[in-house]
Amino acid sequence: MGKNHMIFQALGSNYSFIDTWRILLARGRARDSQRLSDLLADRYGGKAVLYAKGRYALSAAVWLTTHDQRNAVAVNALTCSVVVDAIHEAGATPRYADVTATRCHFDTKSLQRTLTAHRDIGAVIVQNTFGEMIDIRPIEKIARAHKLVLIEDLAHCLGQTYPDGREAGTVGDLVMLSFGRDKVIDVVNGGALIVRNEHLLERLELPTRPTRRLEQLRDRIYPGITAQARATYRLGLGKLILALGFRLRILVRSAEGGIHRDQCLPHWQARLACREFARLEKNLDHRRSRMAIYHEELGKQLLSPHGTLRAAVHAASPRRYWQQLRAHHAELYDTWYDTPIGPARKYRQLEYPTSECPRAVQRAKHMINLPTHRAISDDKAKQLAHIIQKGTT
Repeated sequence: MGKNHMIFQALGSNYSFIDTWRILLARGRARDSQRLSDLLADRYGGKAVLYAKGRYALSAAVWLTTHDQRNAVAVNALTCSVVVDAIHEAGATPRYADVTATRCHFDTKSLQRTLTAHRDIGAVIVQNTFGEMIDIRPIEKIARAHKLVLIEDLAHCLGQTYPDGREAGTVGDLVMLSFGRDKVIDVVNGGALIVRNEHLLERLELPTRPTRRLEQLRDRIYPGITAQARATYRLGLGKLILALGFRLRILVRSAEGGIHRDQCLPHWQARLACREFARLEKNLDHRRSRMAIYHEELGKQLLSPHGTLRAAVHAASPRRYWQQLRAHHAELYDTWYDTPIGPARKYRQLEYPTSECPRAVQRAKHMINLPTHRAISDDKAKQLAHIIQKGTT
């Protein structure tokens, strides 16, 4: 890497200098939230409801779909702890469907095994991990046959299309979008729920509670603080900035915090999200071009060749790769997922059925990520891939 530049997996790398100031000074009105709601309703075909975070929207989706007799949700065995938190907060139980031998998502056979083992499942969440799209049609058929509510989680795959040509978000009964950190649409925090099944609208409770001023302030200053941390990281000052930020609660780790289904998206973040949608295709083209480089250089070692959000790479010894990357000024230890439910600090608190999901357990032990965000140029992508190649030989 360049002598004066470091590469990060995340840490605000999605934001340009202009984005940092735009987020800090953003203003919004009710019409901006209405504009975003209309945009989402037109794009995905349903009623759009805006939430302060994607996990709140997901919890609302689960709450709408589960009941006393079928209060469990089938979910991918590799996922984020906020997905599990959202399910639990809605009063439901996660049932994990193991990933396949070659991918980071379940398939029809794995889902069918989970449904056979757990008769209490009333919904299934499809997350298309890393933006690598599954074959949705047979999953859709299984959901109909078992009378399951199909929930599409677009946190990893917004803007992507399924193999049958349909866009992610136009298939399920319910669709969740995340506008949080490191996502394709990134306004620091935010989310939405699209209700595409009219029968579910009756139970829907609209979020009306404003996000606290302190939380909004954290969101506004996050890009600036992380920009300073990245710029001074090699000097040691960046680590101090981050440590102090977390200690003073100016910064909050992304997987922390409760679930508040009554909390709505601030108007200024809705306005920023509209702007991000306007440049969605440009953003996706950038990410796809980086994925194409990784695919060309790494071949079968790449686990998500058609994804967009991050490149999942098989690694016999992730720690060794991280050390080699760090030696070249690339801090990429923030892996989705180094444990089946990430982050590791959350996984240790969960009762995860390792015997039911052996492939997910093994996949998490041997996987690293390479970034595709806006700060990754073609040259940087090639350099990262070459470091991985050298570590393999």
